[in-house]
Amino acid sequence: MMMGKPHDMTEAHQYRKFGTRIYDESGNVIALHGKVRLGDRVTWLGRKQGSGSHDDQFQIGEAYQVCFIYPSNGDVELQGPKPWITTRAGDEEYRKVQQTA
Repeated sequence: MMMGKPHDMTEAHQYRKFGTRIYDESGNVIALHGKVRLGDRVTWLGRKQGSGSHDDQFQIGEAYQVCFIYPSNGDVELQGPKPWITTRAGDEEYRKVQQTA
């Protein structure tokens, strides 16, 4: 059984469960397997529960970059229109932007 935190998505990690946290060498979450990675662009679907202090800065249907992944539950932090504007998004509040060929 492999111990420690994996740091990439090589063949050894190809059978991970969808959404499993992937860590770098420092122990920071860099991806949710098969779902989203730091730097990916995702579409904001709007707040489903609660509220955030900067929700008014995020437009439903617009794409924002993932700037942080929370290790505790896999929520992501989205970078807003200015560097100091971010919002936390749960699993049902975003979807990955599809890449075009």
